[in-house]
Amino acid sequence: EGGIHEQYDYSNKWLTFRNVNHLRLASGPQLEFGAEAQHVRFRNWDDFDNAVTRLSATSAGAFAACTVQPFPHFSLTAGARVDYVPLSERFHLSPRLSFSWALAPRLTMNGAYGVYYQQMPLFLIKQDPSNAALPDPRARHIVLGFKYLLGKDVQLTLEAYDKRYSDHPMSPSYPYWFVIDDVNGDEDRFWDYGALVGEGRAYARGVELTLQKKISRKLYGLVALTHYRARYRDLMGFWRNRLFDNRFIVCLSGGYKPTRTWEINVRWTLAGNKAFTTVDEAMSIQ
Repeated sequence: EGGIHEQYDYSNKWLTFRNVNHLRLASGPQLEFGAEAQHVRFRNWDDFDNAVTRLSATSAGAFAACTVQPFPHFSLTAGARVDYVPLSERFHLSPRLSFSWALAPRLTMNGAYGVYYQQMPLFLIKQDPSNAALPDPRARHIVLGFKYLLGKDVQLTLEAYDKRYSDHPMSPSYPYWFVIDDVNGDEDRFWDYGALVGEGRAYARGVELTLQKKISRKLYGLVALTHYRARYRDLMGFWRNRLFDNRFIVCLSGGYKPTRTWEINVRWTLAGNKAFTTVDEAMSIQ
């Protein structure tokens, strides 16, 4: 157990190449395709053993999407992405689907579905040789919304979303903890969890209302109201609130551009805080 509380410092370096191509056929579908490669170098200092560990890997991916208009005022985009994850030596196929439907001259309905994969943080993979064989974290996103033009430069948007996460790393030593949330706020480093299991499940779902004014007459602004929940299931089967389960966010931002070279802007945000357990001082003293 003593090794779990050792002190580590680590760093990541990335070099990314990305290519995106657009092809529009005459009065036909629109195509988007491309490829991406990323080389990552990881270095870890163990302050207890005074040892250095290095990892390096190159991931690759390719993607394609096609947009068609099967009937007037309705567009449909279907696509997929293929990724190679080097440390787990896996290929992932991620489908994507979205649509936009103009229900009226000022009212549009939008929706999207997608599957996403991501490699675990390299520091977690480094902690135990068996961690490289864990499944790569997976997320499924669904978004449905409406946009209404209140004027030439003012738009009202209402969106609901549901995100489900699976195969996330969990620690048998800390079965109640969602490991991915460990790095947040003032905590910029993971604990040493040792061998992990890929049984983490979580979700985030909410509703967002946005009123946006594009720049006109030198003024622009945005008001956003969000209510959401973010929870995870621990290894004991209990659903718990994630550290980022703020419940609500109110955001106001805007600006004034008197000249081409000057701009004045302001931003104000109100958000729910992280949940905490109160301390019973009398019982603690006893």
